[in-house]
Amino acid sequence: MVVGLICIIGFYGLAVLLMHGCYARFRGKGRKPVHYVLVTNNNETQLEWYVRSLLFFSWLKGKPVFLVIADEGSTDGTLAVARILKRHEPAIDIVEWADSVRLDRLMARLRDEAVVTVRLGNERKLRQIPLLP
Repeated sequence: MVVGLICIIGFYGLAVLLMHGCYARFRGKGRKPVHYVLVTNNNETQLEWYVRSLLFFSWLKGKPVFLVIADEGSTDGTLAVARILKRHEPAIDIVEWADSVRLDRLMARLRDEAVVTVRLGNERKLRQIPLLP
């Protein structure tokens, strides 16, 4: 009986080691983050839904995403909504269109990354947004 228990615990330990080894070997593959640049202009009512949808689907697929909200000078509460979202999600960066130097630096940094640019005011482009990154 003791020998059987030791065998069970031994096989369980080997299985755990095997799984950790496989995870360590394959964890870096296919996990490149996707960067979304959401260009906004008076999109207060749409912004939260798109951000939360992208974050949810990225969590569901296990693929990290980073969001950049580039505002073109909204006169409604778009920036306020973006700041509230940023407080709860560190993967969000907010850039105002008038701050062109910061926007240029950000785009230069993302030059070699997978970047998807979506203008929230363009209905045709919104249909092309990949919600399953």
